[in-house]
Amino acid sequence: MVAGLCGGNHLIATQVERMTGLEYREIKPAQALLPYIECYWTLRANRDYPAYPVLPDGCADLLFSTAPELQLVGNMTAARSFSLSKGTDLLGVRFHPAMAVLFVQAPWQELANQSIPAAGTRQLAEQIGATNQLVQRVAAIENWLRPVRDPGPVQRIVSAGATNPPMDELSRQAGLSSRHLRRLFLAEIGLAPKHLFRILRFRRAIQRMACRQSFASLASEVGYYDQAHFIHEFREFSGGYTPAAWQIRMADFSNPVSNNRSTLAV
Repeated sequence: MVAGLCGGNHLIATQVERMTGLEYREIKPAQALLPYIECYWTLRANRDYPAYPVLPDGCADLLFSTAPELQLVGNMTAARSFSLSKGTDLLGVRFHPAMAVLFVQAPWQELANQSIPAAGTRQLAEQIGATNQLVQRVAAIENWLRPVRDPGPVQRIVSAGATNPPMDELSRQAGLSSRHLRRLFLAEIGLAPKHLFRILRFRRAIQRMACRQSFASLASEVGYYDQAHFIHEFREFSGGYTPAAWQIRMADFSNPVSNNRSTLAV
């Protein structure tokens, strides 16, 4: 599908958190993988970090650390904190929502808020572990990534980018019953359609908070009924934070996206 890196076409969006002792980077995938892969990312801890927070974003990840196989990380439904020791060096593949099932065979319905060894990745883990050169690591990943099936109705629906679609409308688009479509979402993502779209709406709110002064206008823009609805769901998915309190902690989070738009050629 892709023959590795060519001519330095990949870009890195860099966010170095010097105050927190974290270095986080996002790497753009090859052109052929853009519909499926949101980014590759790296995270290095330059000091012990006992509670590194990560938000739900609607995405599944492949994660390399030091294990003999990569870890497959399913969709999260709530914020979680992870303990990072000094020197931790992570490399991840972040799939676009609903796209991981096209590349990795796994019991997706059981993977919400879970991680398991990714079958068939031992050789890839060895290749990644054999070098500390990011270009070579990404090339190994892209040589390994091959689709195991074609996109289906779940992928088409999620890729369409609807903000708050009624289930009846989704069923009509897919040409399937609501019950059948819900089963497909659970089997391929691990989340029911309504749950996934709520998480994606929360993610859009997080992404746009830095350039909005009014939470009321932001709530309306991303599809909440009103500001109270926005605050309620924000607390649910952020681990209890209000939007105002979240802005104070914003720089500590590596996902859903970096706000630093600077890029460097690999």
